[in-house]
Amino acid sequence: AQHSVAMVQLLQLKLKSENPTLLKYALLHDAEEGLGIKDTITGLKIVLGETYLEIANGISEAIHLRFSLRHPVPSEFKKPIKKADEILGMTEAIHLMNFTPDQYRKRVRNHQLQPIEEEQFIEEYIFPWPPKRAQERFESEVNRLWGE
Repeated sequence: AQHSVAMVQLLQLKLKSENPTLLKYALLHDAEEGLGIKDTITGLKIVLGETYLEIANGISEAIHLRFSLRHPVPSEFKKPIKKADEILGMTEAIHLMNFTPDQYRKRVRNHQLQPIEEEQFIEEYIFPWPPKRAQERFESEVNRLWGE
């Protein structure tokens, strides 16, 4: 089993939101990573340059087109998706890489950040799933959100 892009995408649905459009963008927010563009930290993306950013943006645009979403992501959705990503990153670092909360906060220079501490959530979403399970759960959420 491995920690997959599908798992991380599904974690985004833990946003406390009833807005189905926000949840759609959250589910697909890093979908280009599942299509060959590896999860790269923001600082490195800038170093890799415009070509990298153009490729990633083109893939993201194609994904949004496929799922009938506007591109780029509307500005009102960027902040809640980023916040959820930061919380999930911290929770993963604590449970998968043995960071302490303070070590992680120092590393990302965000001393207000709090991890998810619900034991059921951690057991269900943080520990890696077999690829088939991740695929099935991702497809199920796509079908639910898009009514297919």
